Amino acid sequence: MPWQRFFCQHALGQQVDAARWRWAAFEVLLLVSRQNGKGTDIEIVELYVLFSLGLNVYHTAQLMETSRKASKRLLLLIERTPQLRRRVRDIQKTADKVHIELTSGAFITFMARSTRAGRGFDDADVLVFDEAMFLEPRMTEAVIPAMSTRPTPLVIYASSAGLADSALLRALRKRLLAKDPTIAGFDWSVDPDALKDPAFDPLALEVVAQANPSLGGLITMEYVRGEFAAMTSTGSLQGFYRERLGIFDADPAEAKRVIPAAAWADRAGAAGAPDGPVAFGVAAAWPDAESAAIAVAGRLGGELVVQVIEHHAGTSWVLPRLRELVDRHDAPVVIDPGGPAGHLVADIADEDLEPGQDEIEVLTPTMRQVGYASKDLLAAVDGDLPSLRHFDQPELNAAVAGAARRTLGDLWTWQRRGDADISPLEAVTLAAWGAGQLAPPPPPPRSLGGSTTDRSSDLNLIGF
Repeated sequence: MPWQRFFCQHALGQQVDAARWRWAAFEVLLLVSRQNGKGTDIEIVELYVLFSLGLNVYHTAQLMETSRKASKRLLLLIERTPQLRRRVRDIQKTADKVHIELTSGAFITFMARSTRAGRGFDDADVLVFDEAMFLEPRMTEAVIPAMSTRPTPLVIYASSAGLADSALLRALRKRLLAKDPTIAGFDWSVDPDALKDPAFDPLALEVVAQANPSLGGLITMEYVRGEFAAMTSTGSLQGFYRERLGIFDADPAEAKRVIPAAAWADRAGAAGAPDGPVAFGVAAAWPDAESAAIAVAGRLGGELVVQVIEHHAGTSWVLPRLRELVDRHDAPVVIDPGGPAGHLVADIADEDLEPGQDEIEVLTPTMRQVGYASKDLLAAVDGDLPSLRHFDQPELNAAVAGAARRTLGDLWTWQRRGDADISPLEAVTLAAWGAGQLAPPPPPPRSLGGSTTDRSSDLNLIGF
C-alpha cells in the first residue's frame, strides 16, 4: 500500500560521504494501529538489509511465539522467491530462537527479549524491536551499547499505541515530537487533544483514517463499527482509542503532575524584555539547600514573563549575584522565610554595604501568600486565560515535571516528587508573586530635550 512504500523508502534513507555511507537516522519509530500491515513493513526492511546489504539482523519480540510467527512469514516469502531461496545456507530452529544464515554469512535471528541475551548482540547491524509497547529501558540499555563498533547500526521500533506503563515507547514518541535529529518517526494516530472536543466522533471516517492508513484495503469501516460496539460494551472507550485510534493510555507520571506537560509546553516562547517593573525570586532545594535558583518575573504587554537566571549547587553564591542584579535593576527580592533559602533573609540584612549602596529590598510572603502564589502560577499556565510565558529552560522544565502539591490548610504549595530539584519552579513562583505586588511605572514625563537612560538593554543582560 502507498503508506507502506512511503515508510520503507524513508525509514531506510541513507547519508553518503566520501568515506562511507550511513543511515539517515540511528533510530526509526513506526507507530500504527493494529492490523494495518505493520508486519509487512518490517519484513520488507529485513529482506532488504539482509539480502541486498548483507547486514546482520536481530528481530526481537516480547514473547518467543510472536518472534516465531514473524520468522514463519519471512521464511514463506523466501521460499516463494527462488532468487532468495538459493542464497540461504542454513536454517536453525530451537526453542528460544530461529536463525537464518545466508551464503554470504549475513544472518537474521528471531528471538524473545531478555537483558541476558542482549549482552551478546555485538554482531548486530540492525535491531528490530517488535511489540515496542512492552519494551523496557533495561533491554535497550543492554543491547544498544553492543552495536557501538558496527559501521552502520540501525534500531527499529515497531508498535501500536502504548499502554499506561509503556514508558520507553512514550519517551521515543516525545523525542520524535521534539524533532530529535537522531530518530526518524512514522506515526499514524489521532491527536489526543481531539478528545476534548464535545463534537468528537470516534467513528467518523476522517478520524479512523488518521490512525489506519490501510482503511479501505486491509480494514473496512464496517469492521471498525462492529469492533467499536464490541470493545465499548462495558462503557470504556480506552481500549478502542488505543488499539484503533492510536491514542496512548494516560501516562501515570503525567497524572501525578500538577502542571500538565502540554499546558507548560504551550506557554513556552517568551521573547523580549518586560515593559514594566520586575522582581527576583530566590529558592533553595529541599531539604538541605543542596542547590539554589534565582528567577525573575515581569510583565510584557498582557503576559507575565518568567525566567531562571541562575541555578547552581549550594547557596554561597546567591548573595553576591543578587547584589549584582539589584544594583543594576533596583528590583525587590522575594524569599520564602520558611523554606530552605530562608536563612538568606538574615544574610541580606547583615550584608556589609559599600558607600552609596542601598539595602536589598526583601519581600517575605506569609505561608498563605506562598500558597496563593503557587495557585496563581498554576492558573497562569493552565487556567481559563493563561497569561504566563517562559523560555523553555531545561532546569525549569525539569522542576515543573518533578513538582507535586503540599497541603497548606485550605491552600497548597509546591513539593518535590522523589529527589527532584524544584527550586527553579519555586523561585519563579516567588518572582511572579513579587511582580504582582509592584505598581506599574508612571508614564514617562514629557521630554524637554537631553538624554534619557534606557534600562531595557540591562534587562537583556539577564536574558529578557
